[in-house]
Amino acid sequence: MILVFAEHIGPRLQYTLREISRRWMCEMDVTDDLDSFKKCQGVKINYSSRTDLASAFSIRPSGLLNENGVKNVEFPYILIDKIPCFFPLEEGDISFDVFSSIFFLLSRYEEYTCDKKDKHGRFPVECSVLFRANVLEKPVIEYQLKLLSEKVKRYFPEWNPGKKTARIWMTFDIDNAWAFKNKSIFVRAGSAFRDLLKGDFTTIKLRRKVISGKTEDPYDTYSRWIPQLKNPEQLYRCFFLLGNRAQFDRSIRFDHPQLVKLIKEIEQQIPVGIHPSYASHQDSTVFHKEVARLQSIIEDPVRYSRFHYLKFSLPESYRNLENAGILEDHSMGHASHAGFRAGTCFPFKFYDLEQERISSLEIIPLTAMDGTLCEYMGMSPEAAMQLSKKLWDEVSLFGGELVFLWHNETLNDKGKWQGWYNVFLHQLRLSAIPG
Repeated sequence: MILVFAEHIGPRLQYTLREISRRWMCEMDVTDDLDSFKKCQGVKINYSSRTDLASAFSIRPSGLLNENGVKNVEFPYILIDKIPCFFPLEEGDISFDVFSSIFFLLSRYEEYTCDKKDKHGRFPVECSVLFRANVLEKPVIEYQLKLLSEKVKRYFPEWNPGKKTARIWMTFDIDNAWAFKNKSIFVRAGSAFRDLLKGDFTTIKLRRKVISGKTEDPYDTYSRWIPQLKNPEQLYRCFFLLGNRAQFDRSIRFDHPQLVKLIKEIEQQIPVGIHPSYASHQDSTVFHKEVARLQSIIEDPVRYSRFHYLKFSLPESYRNLENAGILEDHSMGHASHAGFRAGTCFPFKFYDLEQERISSLEIIPLTAMDGTLCEYMGMSPEAAMQLSKKLWDEVSLFGGELVFLWHNETLNDKGKWQGWYNVFLHQLRLSAIPG
C-alpha cells in the first residue's frame, strides 16, 4: 500500500489516486492525519507544502486539485525525455506536480476551456496540447507515472508497481447495415435519382444487381469479420445506429425485421451497444429513445455506447449516458488523428468538472479508427499497419489497452478500402507479432 499525506483532501485528489492505483495495481490511501502518516512504515508520499517529512517522497501541490470549476488559463509544462509534464515545480523530489498533470489530462480540462470546434462541433485535434507537442501517439500519463515510480523506488527500493497484460479491443460501428438491401422504395428511388444526377452509373448498376440478388450487398460483410473474433484475450463491442433517418444518420428503420434479426444474431456472439445518432449527443430525449429501441431488441439493459461521428460535448453528453444506465463509453478519440486523446492507454472514470464528482461512467479511450487512418491521415494499408504496430508497442510497454474501430462497409476490401481487410487482420494478430 502507498499512503499519501495531503493537507487538503478533495474529490480531485481522490480521483487521481484511484486512477494511479488502477495502473500500478496497488492500494493507495490518503490521510490528513500527520501523526498516523509519520508512523506508517510503508511507502509514503508527502503531497503538501511541508518540508519536515524527510522519510517520505515529496511532491509539491500546484493547487489545481484544491480548486473548483474550470479556469480559462494556460497550463505550463516542461519536457522530460520529450514528454510534456504539466505544472512544473522548483521544490520537491520531482520537478512537476504529477498528480495535477494526470488530473488535467484525464478530466479533459482543456476541452472545457476550448471555444473552437471542427465542422461537426467536435473538439479539434489542433487544439490538443498533446497534438501540438507531437506526442499524441504516446500514452503520456503512463510515461509520467513511469518517471514517478522510478523516483519513488529510489526512496523505497522494496516497492514495485504492478503491471497488467496488454489487451486489444476490436470494436465496430454499424452506421448503415446495408448499402442497398432492405431499403424502402422511397429511399431507393431518392438514391437512384441522386446517382443519376451525378452520372454515377456504376452505383446504379450495382444497386440493381444487389436488389435482384445477382451480387452481395457491399456493406454485408458480417460473415467476413465476425468469425475472426475468437481470441479470448481480446475484447469486442459492436455499436448500432438506431436513430431516425437524417443527413448524417443513414440507417434503415430501427424496427426493420432484417435489422432486428442482424442485431440479435451479432448479440449472440459479441456484446452490442448503442451508437447514438448525430443529433442525440445533447438531446437527452432523443438519446433515451434510441437506447430504449436497442433495449427492446436485445431484451437486456444497454450498457455500452459510442457517439456517431465521435460527436459529444462535455459534460452534458456523458451525463446523459450515465443517467441512461450506460456503464462504458468508447467515444474518447480524435476522428482526424490516431492516438491517445486523454493521454492514456487505460480505461478511466469520467470526472465531471462542473459538478466536481467522480462518475460511474467508464471511458474506454479509442486509439485508431479505420476512417482516421485511410481518409483523414491519408495512409496506405501498409502505413496503417506500421502505425498500428507502433501504437501496440507503446501500449504493451505499460500493459495498457489498444482500441481499434472499424465499420462494416470498410471491411469489404473494395474501392478505396481495397487492402484494408489485411490491416484489420494485422491488428487482430498484433499481440502475436514479436516486438
